[in-house]
Amino acid sequence: VNNQEGSKVQKNGSINLLVEGIDKAINDLKAVNGMYGGVITNIYDSGRGNDRNVQITVKVPVDKFELYYEELRKLDGEVTYANVSTLDVTEEYIDITSRLTNLKSVEGQLVGILAKAESVTDILAVQRELNTVRGDIESYEQRKRYFDSQTDYSFITVSFSVDKTGLNVVENEWKP
Repeated sequence: VNNQEGSKVQKNGSINLLVEGIDKAINDLKAVNGMYGGVITNIYDSGRGNDRNVQITVKVPVDKFELYYEELRKLDGEVTYANVSTLDVTEEYIDITSRLTNLKSVEGQLVGILAKAESVTDILAVQRELNTVRGDIESYEQRKRYFDSQTDYSFITVSFSVDKTGLNVVENEWKP
């Protein structure tokens, strides 16, 4: 999916794989990370032996998401679950950007009024209003940074568990 220039889309995915060896699968994942700029942000390792499960969260540049995801599906093992979700936040992002522009304009006007204010009452009233506007600006800038962080990178959770097929095979001899 090619994004239009300027669009802001959050992409996340998850994939579960049954593998013969978890440590080998983790090394294969690290090799895919090297190819696409993936960075492991979290590892949850539980159980032991054949009951071991490892869940790894990887941060990937959003423009490499599809390639990275397809490469994961090629890892040795059986994919038992795969999911990709996208959320277009472009409209909200544009709204935040325009509100920020307006608030900064109001801030400039208030600073101008403050410079001309003569009475203590006027100065205090303008400063109160200026504090409110600056608080709103900070809040919108924080929201904008959050969207940037969520749309510049995607997060993929990869779960590995041991494929138990072929383990504990008991041969029952047929006795007529």
